[in-house]
Amino acid sequence: MKRAREESDPVSANKKSKTLAAEPAIPVTESTTAMADDGAGKKFLLAFDGSEHSRRARAYLLSTMRSEDSVVIVTVVHGGDDVAIEPSVFLSETEKGALAEYVRAQRVRAEEQLAESKALFDARALSAKTALVSGPDAKAALLDAAAEHGADVIAMGSRGLGTISRLLLGSVSEYIVHNAHRSVLIVKGAAPLEPEAPRKRSALCAIDDSAHSKLALQTAVDISALGDTLYLLSVHVPFIGLHDDLAALWGDPNARNVKCAEALVHMEQTYVPQITEAGLQCTALFRQGDARAIICEEAESKGVDLVVCGARGAGRLERLLMGSVSTYVVEHAAVPAVLVVKA
Repeated sequence: MKRAREESDPVSANKKSKTLAAEPAIPVTESTTAMADDGAGKKFLLAFDGSEHSRRARAYLLSTMRSEDSVVIVTVVHGGDDVAIEPSVFLSETEKGALAEYVRAQRVRAEEQLAESKALFDARALSAKTALVSGPDAKAALLDAAAEHGADVIAMGSRGLGTISRLLLGSVSEYIVHNAHRSVLIVKGAAPLEPEAPRKRSALCAIDDSAHSKLALQTAVDISALGDTLYLLSVHVPFIGLHDDLAALWGDPNARNVKCAEALVHMEQTYVPQITEAGLQCTALFRQGDARAIICEEAESKGVDLVVCGARGAGRLERLLMGSVSTYVVEHAAVPAVLVVKA
């Protein structure tokens, strides 16, 4: 069952939507799973290193996790328990000893940070465990830890590096988004450093007719609380060749071809009633143009707390040639958090 932050009456589709639904432009024959919370909790893996961006991720989970959810807080340190630095002709015994002591001190500090984080979750009666893992590559270590603990979602902060910095230094969060075989929650710089009091929240979910976007929508419903607001956004890329599509391509706000009306009716007939029955407020939105930019624009204009989108799992070459909507949104959306949902 969903937790309720405060009493709220869910709203249904607007009058125009009901009028459109009376004579649908396309038959709705698809069997859609009811948008209801099954009561199963999510298991999060929180990547924590004590930095500001990881503290924002911690605060976000503390503010949004449900009582049925759980979290494993993971810190990655370099070196193992034996901390026997690899033999090297370039280091003296004194230097090796100093380096080993430094690594041990880092482990002690990491254990203290993990204990502090667990105490914060315990104080809110949220199930939390800790894990200190070792390895030279934090990215690989986090993916291994997520698999070992059976995490549903990897939660982590983002430094918000510019394009040049990412190319030169690499980005742990970007690597995790592309390579994790599970959903990834990226908490951005717009999120607060400290946990917030319970309040109504809002999310925007980008949907189309694909299986991965439907999974994203179901996830968005599952993690929402009673009274929260969920915006459904579908973006149509104008097809060059039809007169009205050309008008839309050149910015005519009144240009809506048959596909536009069909898509909006389909969303409002298929999804909105099920979402409102689950206790959420729901509004369907439809735009034309570049999906990546429009998702970011609508998320900012609506002031949502979270953007939820599915990931096709595109290979590296496909991402380079076609671009990735989820990657673009993670990098550019001016919102507290982005959830990339994977099967």
